[in-house]
Amino acid sequence: MRGLVYLGQDRFEDAIEEFKKALVINRQAKDSLRMAANYFNIGLCQGELKKFDSAFLNLNKALLQARKNKSGHLTQMSLNRIGELNYVSENYSQALIFFDSALYFKDYQDDWEKSFAYSGKAQTLYQLKQYASALINAEQSFTIARKLNVKWDIERAANILSKCYAALGNYEEGYHYQAIARNYRDSLLNEKKTITSTTCIYRRKK
Repeated sequence: MRGLVYLGQDRFEDAIEEFKKALVINRQAKDSLRMAANYFNIGLCQGELKKFDSAFLNLNKALLQARKNKSGHLTQMSLNRIGELNYVSENYSQALIFFDSALYFKDYQDDWEKSFAYSGKAQTLYQLKQYASALINAEQSFTIARKLNVKWDIERAANILSKCYAALGNYEEGYHYQAIARNYRDSLLNEKKTITSTTCIYRRKK
């Protein structure tokens, strides 16, 4: 639990130490599902710290254990996070493969994960200058995020939509979504300043 608190506070080094302690305990107990969650959280923190080699290693361990345990949710989460790491590492072809794997994972589908995968795919396609395709995926992400009313995801999708519309020459829509993204970004920053949360959002800052 302490690791999740540190993660929620962006204290990634401290969180990694706590998750490693939990990993030792769960390894001794031969609880491979909890081990998968530990690997995931360690990899997530390492990714935030830009320790990409270690992050890929632990997220792949999480994916392997999640699949062995038939944990659909953790499998989809791991696919998404590996896709995001590939995007940040500018390995765009691999990023698309993993985001698509998350989107079309037949054994389990979560709307939150779908929103993240669509926006991840959109930002990747944008970098590849495939603006029309990026726009379609960003719209999918935005629609799902609005339905879920999750601020971080709405801001992310709106930001990508703004850039896509601008790249396509539709500056009116670009400004529209830029304003939406700014409003949600400001709201998130205000919440972060005024609320000390003890709840971790597993993959991204809320």
